[in-house]
Amino acid sequence: MRGAIRLVRGSVAARYTGAGRHDAFGADCRPKAFHLPLATTAPLVRRPSIRSVPLQRKFEKILHEFKREAYKIEHGKATAEQITKECTSIAEEVLSQKYNYHFHKLPDANRAEIINMINNYTREAILPPVVERLVQRQLMLERKQNEIVVLIERMLEVLSEEPAKAK
Repeated sequence: MRGAIRLVRGSVAARYTGAGRHDAFGADCRPKAFHLPLATTAPLVRRPSIRSVPLQRKFEKILHEFKREAYKIEHGKATAEQITKECTSIAEEVLSQKYNYHFHKLPDANRAEIINMINNYTREAILPPVVERLVQRQLMLERKQNEIVVLIERMLEVLSEEPAKAK
């Protein structure tokens, strides 16, 4: 046994390597058999009553139509062209608004020229794609929100029809 490490039951090394049956406090560390009582083996999900199945199908149909319309909004070619036109017009309107900044102290001519150059570069090169992307995202979210409103209205209509049919 030269060069081999001997693990003593209950030692720190035994605990980390899994040797021995007991931990440092003498408790048995072997895995125990896990049995469920018979009462918990029954399915925990309640099945819908017979009256709610048609309602569920209506809701599934309405939700499917919503998902289809949301996909069309995001990926439809006609919708994409329409959003692009609307997006560019809004972005141009936003970029046409000039915002001026006010210096507390008048800068010297060299510094004012550098600041003006940075301002022009930012307005002409960096800002337009960023603004277009933000506007496009906003338009997509607005259209999805409108579809969600339609979804909720249709679901409420179905719910208001259901009690009338049950009577």
